[in-house]
Amino acid sequence: EAFIHDIYEACRMQDIPVDTAIAENGVGQFEINLNHVPDALRAADDAVLFKRTVKGIARKHGFAACFMAKPYGERAGNGFHVHFSVLDRQGRNIFDDGSDEGSETMR
Repeated sequence: EAFIHDIYEACRMQDIPVDTAIAENGVGQFEINLNHVPDALRAADDAVLFKRTVKGIARKHGFAACFMAKPYGERAGNGFHVHFSVLDRQGRNIFDDGSDEGSETMR
């Protein structure tokens, strides 16, 4: 679809590390993931710039982008959730020890 293509292209031009896009449960809802970056400030900047970019591209296509968790009470909702990892000095995720439960630090 041209809308998703334009989002990817705008992100590429702005060096926003966009990764995958999948359709969500509700009509017109999508999840678009950003790749991990080692700098927390950069990750926050990327998230804000990404939201602004999506809103601009949506306007260009005659849509309105909304990042509210549940804008319509009777329809499926979604939320702006964040996945994060904390790396030690060796670059290992301190939450992942290979077990299903996660490391002691995570628990």
